[in-house]
Order: sequence, then structure tokens, then C-alpha cells
Amino acid sequence: MKKECPCARCVKGREFFKRTCVHCGGKPWTSDYMLKDSVWSEAGLKPRDLCCIQCAEVKLGRDFTINDFADVPVNNAIRLGYRMGLRNPAS
Repeated sequence: MKKECPCARCVKGREFFKRTCVHCGGKPWTSDYMLKDSVWSEAGLKPRDLCCIQCAEVKLGRDFTINDFADVPVNNAIRLGYRMGLRNPAS
């Protein structure tokens, strides 16, 4: 029988994967993204909240622009999509 690791890091990791979107209740694992802190707050989201990208737009009340996303590696695919015209261009 396999023993489970009792360390706090593993326990916290398991709890993280049980979290759901604060708006729709679904599991937002289909797209990783990171908004700028100011945009996250403007959408009424708290720092530790988890929210689907589509639900975050609904909560914000508008479509995202490329400038709403933080300049971090996890957003590289999203930023490329904007540059290729796959999303609305920045105003």
C-alpha cells in the first residue's frame, strides 16, 4: 500500500485542485492565465479567488484586451493569440 506524503505542501496542493470558479462553480483548468492585479480587483475578485477566463470577463463587464493580462510566461499563448488577431485587439 502506497503511503501518502504528510507534508503541508502536498496537502495544500490537493486542496488547490479541489477549488472551483467563484462565478460558475466549474473547474477552470482549461486555460491558465494571469490578469494584472488592478484588472482582477476591478472584476471584484480577491487575490486567492479562482475564476474561469470567460467568467472573469463577465464579472469585469467587458471583453479583455491584451493590456489586461500580466506580462508573465503563462500568458504567452494568449498574447500571441491577440497578436494574430484571434482576440479583440487592444483599444
